[in-house]
Amino acid sequence: MYNIQQAKSLRTRMIIFGARGDLSVKRLKPAQRELFSNGLLLQAVDVDIKRDVRSILPPQVSFPGANRYICIDPNYSRDLDILIKLGFTGKGTLIYIATPTQFHVPYAQWALRTGSWVAVEKPLTTNPNQAACLLQEGNIRLSLVDHQLFKEAMLQAIAQVTGEEILAAESLEFELLETGNVGIREIENAIFDTGYHGFGCILALVESSMCLTGDQVEINVGEVHTATYDRDSIGMRPKKFTAARIEGFISFAGISVPFLISVAKGVSCGSKKLVIRGKRNRTQRIIPLDESGWCAHYRLLKRLITDDSPDLRIDEAGVLRTIEACRDASDQARDQGYYEFGSIPSFLKGLVPNVGQLRCF
Repeated sequence: MYNIQQAKSLRTRMIIFGARGDLSVKRLKPAQRELFSNGLLLQAVDVDIKRDVRSILPPQVSFPGANRYICIDPNYSRDLDILIKLGFTGKGTLIYIATPTQFHVPYAQWALRTGSWVAVEKPLTTNPNQAACLLQEGNIRLSLVDHQLFKEAMLQAIAQVTGEEILAAESLEFELLETGNVGIREIENAIFDTGYHGFGCILALVESSMCLTGDQVEINVGEVHTATYDRDSIGMRPKKFTAARIEGFISFAGISVPFLISVAKGVSCGSKKLVIRGKRNRTQRIIPLDESGWCAHYRLLKRLITDDSPDLRIDEAGVLRTIEACRDASDQARDQGYYEFGSIPSFLKGLVPNVGQLRCF
């Protein structure tokens, strides 16, 4: 039997909202098991927002009454209050919200009222004003999560890249191109879903190297192109666009550095990296981001449960800047139609080989 008093961390319990989603199954669960094996986590509960609440490994520490609890109340809090009554929330608990974006605010508000530490997956919300209110309400107990910042190469870059290197850069280029599809997941458009990572990584790199905070940096969005993959063989077209190319520049201390963010799903070749380019378009530094996502989630979860005030490389001003940039990019995007699943939209030409052509419908 595990002993709560023998825990190696400040927060020994974890509740995951959205436990059966892709993110949880592929990244959070493997990271969670690693925390269990290292004695950092002692109890956990999964909340499936569409079905039930159930306890997970190790079974000997599950608490009575939580193995099967239906969570269907549309107002969220009444059904979930059983977790409070069972003593599972509070100072020693991390509540991790990995649901579709539209549920982030109500679940985060409920979680904060329990006195627990709360972590929310990106994007916090797609509305900057709503995000600002929630950040104010959350105070120091609300953390925003961007797992790309916790990939080993990104952590090393944040520690190593100097201000001189950023000042000498002619451009910062982020690529997150994936061969897989979005399935039936409820996701935001490509800008808020994966383009958010691009803004977050570029902002974190500039802030750390130049010793700045988010309120000292501006993100200016320029030309934006989007498209959606089409799968004729199974008649599947996602409801929101799955590829985006975002141009713009990031400004600080009277200096502006151009950036390019390229993201897509369902393409022929994958590519995950952040590139710093110097004069004459020469590659100055490549930061590979192809490490497994669950490894990054393990690092950030470990920090969330072991640090008194966990630093996730994201400040409030940076969160608002990123949400505003995603909103601006979405609002001014020029839709380029559809591209065949397994090809590449023409506006991403030159990033990866085997370029396909757009088909407009």
